[in-house]
Amino acid sequence: MATDLDRSQGKATAVARVPFWWHTIDLGEGVTTPGHSSARSQRVRTDAIPRLLREKTVLDVGCWDGFFSFWCEQRGAAVTPIDDFQHRDFVRHKYGVELDGGEGFRVAARLLGSRLKLKQCDFASLQRPFDIVLFLGVLYHERHPLLALEHLARLTRECALVETHYSKSSREPLLHFYPGSSLNDDPTNFWGPTISCVDLMLREVGFREVSLVKTYRDNDDRAIFLARK
Repeated sequence: MATDLDRSQGKATAVARVPFWWHTIDLGEGVTTPGHSSARSQRVRTDAIPRLLREKTVLDVGCWDGFFSFWCEQRGAAVTPIDDFQHRDFVRHKYGVELDGGEGFRVAARLLGSRLKLKQCDFASLQRPFDIVLFLGVLYHERHPLLALEHLARLTRECALVETHYSKSSREPLLHFYPGSSLNDDPTNFWGPTISCVDLMLREVGFREVSLVKTYRDNDDRAIFLARK
């Protein structure tokens, strides 16, 4: 019979085989993934997710290693985790690590006993709406941000949580463009919208109520919005 030590060592070995972890995920038995995203910054975002998730359908766009997907699943939501694996370009450029995409998610799902299956796709290709959509760290990667928010609104039945890098350059509704890898040495970062820009774009695409939940500092300036239909 496997001991607690055996299970812990088995989990640690499985975690070590993943070449790069973005999310910090507590897998139990004293094993936590060595994520580049801190537990503190993840907690800021989970604090903004609606509390009543049981029997809600949740779409997690750009889920990467799946921390937020698993968090919602553990609270009773029916979660659809998707990613287009754009982050492979960022990890290759900044850290020199090659990823296939989905390695961390699949290991974490197995070790957590999760039923979730990661789907590789562009969220714009989806058709059916979800009660809640998580759009965390996605907007500033989109080449066409207003079009992306139109798809977000189309896919949202109740509310969307939008977390993004933002620009402090003005109080006016402006988009700051970052060429090349000038924002955080990441060639997939394109935009720094101002706070008012995000608010007005979300209203423009059909969200009835938009509130700024929080601003905070991680590697850059971040803002979280809750947009309701």
